Amino acid sequence: MSKNEYAHFAEQLDADIAERNGGAPPPQDDGPDHHRNAPVPDPACLYGLIGDVARAGSENTEANPYAIALNCISYLSAAIGRGAYSYIGNSRHHARIFGLHVGRTGIGRKGDAASLIHRLDM
Repeated sequence: MSKNEYAHFAEQLDADIAERNGGAPPPQDDGPDHHRNAPVPDPACLYGLIGDVARAGSENTEANPYAIALNCISYLSAAIGRGAYSYIGNSRHHARIFGLHVGRTGIGRKGDAASLIHRLDM
């Protein structure tokens, strides 16, 4: 899809949304974390030490604090390894967290969130 085709498609989508909303214009995209269908995370996700690290890491960067928190939790679960587990029923559940970052290519700052946690480990 060429840039002109994309721009035409985006304009048509905005017009369709405005029509469905009774003529109100669609919300404007004013940054890498604002998207038409982006979920709004609960601030309670940034609790405790991990929340402190996430907020501090996002102050002077464009990284999303929730992405930093997810990376921190995933990295810590990998560092803990398979030695720690909890029984649920008759099966062991290890402290392994698998996270997925979804963002627009080039401006999503997914790598910034991951590199901060790797830098803390040095």
